[in-house]
Amino acid sequence: MGKMLILYFSGVGATKKVAEIIYKRISQNCETDIFSIETKDKLIIDEYDALIIGTPCYHAAPPKVVMEYWERINKLSEEKPAFIYNTRGLCSLNTNRILAKKLLEKNICTIMDKAYRSPASDGSIIAPFVKRFFEFEKDIDKKVDNDCKNFIEMLNTGIVKKYIPKFYIGSIINAPNKMAGQLITLRIYSVLQITRLSDL
Repeated sequence: MGKMLILYFSGVGATKKVAEIIYKRISQNCETDIFSIETKDKLIIDEYDALIIGTPCYHAAPPKVVMEYWERINKLSEEKPAFIYNTRGLCSLNTNRILAKKLLEKNICTIMDKAYRSPASDGSIIAPFVKRFFEFEKDIDKKVDNDCKNFIEMLNTGIVKKYIPKFYIGSIINAPNKMAGQLITLRIYSVLQITRLSDL
């Protein structure tokens, strides 16, 4: 199956956790590397045969840091198949579609895409009483493992078809919420307790 690259961005750790589950499964079948886009800026993606790319969902889209990262990447010398996924609190709408279109510009072709419900940083602040904003979906490990199995089978059999994920009409309804979320910023304060040496 060749050499696999798992590349992700994780704001609060949810996307990283899924990437680590994927790594545990995929690395049993082929040589696999896993990196955060924050720690591996000079990665030579052309060295890999297939990619798995993860992003959180911010206001029904990949975060700016993810899009800017892929904007900087040079177009690959040949097409590479990719499994893309996002982690979401409620609904991800066109997150995977937006990412897939950007990746295609770089010769990275989506052949599989998924969304996994996970803890949501914005949801936990806005509605801390909603339990689902603090947990992953049920049996997340089994679901990810099964998706990895399907991805591997697609690559091994050579039965792959590149596509752009479908457009979700709900993104139009969500547009005002997305715009507000991008314009409004909240100040977050961290309270530190400083202990004087004389008090010890």
